[in-house]
Amino acid sequence: MIDIRKSSEQFKALCSHRPKICIELGSGQQAVINHATEFLGSDYQDISFSELKFPAAGQISGHKDIIRVWPEVAIICGRRHAYEGCDINDVAKPVRVFGLNGCQTFILLSASGSVVERIKPGTIVAIKDDYYEGDSPLRIPFREDLLEDEFIDPNPTYDPELSTLISETIAPRVIGKQLEQVRLGVIINRRSYEKPAEVLKAQMLRCSVVGISIPPQAEALIGLPRKLGIKIVGLSAVTNSHCQAHNGSNKCTATHQGVKNAADHITKHQLAPLVVATIKELLEQKVQI
Repeated sequence: MIDIRKSSEQFKALCSHRPKICIELGSGQQAVINHATEFLGSDYQDISFSELKFPAAGQISGHKDIIRVWPEVAIICGRRHAYEGCDINDVAKPVRVFGLNGCQTFILLSASGSVVERIKPGTIVAIKDDYYEGDSPLRIPFREDLLEDEFIDPNPTYDPELSTLISETIAPRVIGKQLEQVRLGVIINRRSYEKPAEVLKAQMLRCSVVGISIPPQAEALIGLPRKLGIKIVGLSAVTNSHCQAHNGSNKCTATHQGVKNAADHITKHQLAPLVVATIKELLEQKVQI
């Protein structure tokens, strides 16, 4: 049993800021921190995962176990994964704590692999739906008194209005093109990339990209009380393609170093500017965040 309340109280004791926007980074996306700091300034506080009793995020390279908190924005600089032997409720703990402490807009980031020809590595997609085959953070032994209802209606998980604002208005202005809104598939829960049969399964489920993160965090958030007004957006940097696996090739072209390098490049040139522009838009327009 994890104690969300204790971590929430610890955050209140450690930090005077009460941000309304929370961003959780995926692998190789640390450039978002630099861009955000340049825009938001030096009025921030860095809090370690250990101070909030979160499981360390630094076990897989490309993640840091630090949270940078400004008055209006928090950036969770890394995440733990269930395939590392971590309980799924611990994986979800950081976003839940910030949801209970007043964050209303969550921008969840990840790296992913394309399983369709039209989506090429080097692009960003917005998540409109997901197929998630992993262990759910909505299961027992999560604190039932924190759930909205005995059974959660997950529709929509990802806020369509905010996703469309980013995809069709902000993205063309910042990176020169719209984002495609796609279904993300989490087909496996292990420390590897997908096998050809798993790629085929994702395609049969009409997923456009596959990955390991975003859906667990999103499921954790939709279970929190609706009165909190939480909105979720998922953005994924497409770092590699699995299309050849469906064509019968057994050649593995994906490596974690390659994924991190691709994610770093996409983040520096596209994702980080897009995230900062989204923060700016939300703050300027006083959108309910």
